[in-house]
Amino acid sequence: MRLHIKFSHRIVRNPIISQVVLATKAPINILRARIDHNGGEMLLEVPDEFCKEVKKEFERYGVEVQEVKSVVEHNTDLCVDCGLCVSICPTSAFSFDTDFKLKLHEDRCVQCGLCVTSCPHGALSLVTI
Repeated sequence: MRLHIKFSHRIVRNPIISQVVLATKAPINILRARIDHNGGEMLLEVPDEFCKEVKKEFERYGVEVQEVKSVVEHNTDLCVDCGLCVSICPTSAFSFDTDFKLKLHEDRCVQCGLCVTSCPHGALSLVTI
């Protein structure tokens, strides 16, 4: 499961990720992170069996946690299946099905935003939490 975490400037210097990993023994994969003196946010991937315990542990440290259901929205009404997103995506999150219709593999997406900024028809958008 993917989790979006946000933390304030008051706790940005604390080693929260390592504390959560040590406490839960969960293998946490950081997919995307933005951290500065104002605080930060991260997109994490956590195995489903650890998710509840990891969320509880983050919240214990004052971190906001939300489950991410979908990472990229694909508007099929605007999409012309041009394939630009297929060629630009660094994680191969897009492909074509047998009918040459665009297919999104959400499990591969790290929300880098390259597909969104390069789509000439505005058919893709990042899910903001």
